[in-house]
Amino acid sequence: ADEKLKVFHMYDDQLSLAKILLNRANIFFRLSRFQEALENFEEAHLLFSRQNAQTYAAIAQMNQANVQMTLDDFLGAEQNYREARLVFESKEMTRFLALTDHNLAELLLYQGSYQQALQLFDKARQIYLTQDNSVDIAYADLYRSEVYLALNLWEEALELTTTARKPFEEADMAWETGRLWLNEAVALAHLKDGRSP
Repeated sequence: ADEKLKVFHMYDDQLSLAKILLNRANIFFRLSRFQEALENFEEAHLLFSRQNAQTYAAIAQMNQANVQMTLDDFLGAEQNYREARLVFESKEMTRFLALTDHNLAELLLYQGSYQQALQLFDKARQIYLTQDNSVDIAYADLYRSEVYLALNLWEEALELTTTARKPFEEADMAWETGRLWLNEAVALAHLKDGRSP
């Protein structure tokens, strides 16, 4: 990425430069180098905006919001999610709308706004259903189960953990599968009838 950035700087290829910054930011994010990820997403967003590449700018902005949420900058994250969402809505980018709603719901969950979070997770899930994407549906159900646990709705949480696990297991997604097992254990521990899965 660093080598390509030098070349694109040399030829003043702003669009390619922004794309490399976007990719490098994703790598920094996965390496938990959050400040560097944030700086690269911000720079990519600025360059895309200058090139009037609205879709790419919105994607950079949504990713920037993901980092801000990780860094507990909830207000900044919400603003960026909502601005990116307007672009996805105007361009009828359904899957990106669902992803943005899912991210906003996650933000609301972390802030303790459980009812609002549940509504947005449901909204995102409806879009995932139309696209027949079992992993995205499972992600929505994983987070819905966490809302139910927060609301002490043990039966509802238990039902979601058992139905959501299969797509993650089939895709060998160990972290997500493990998280559902944990949520199931919490739900079972609170159920008075002590039934097993």
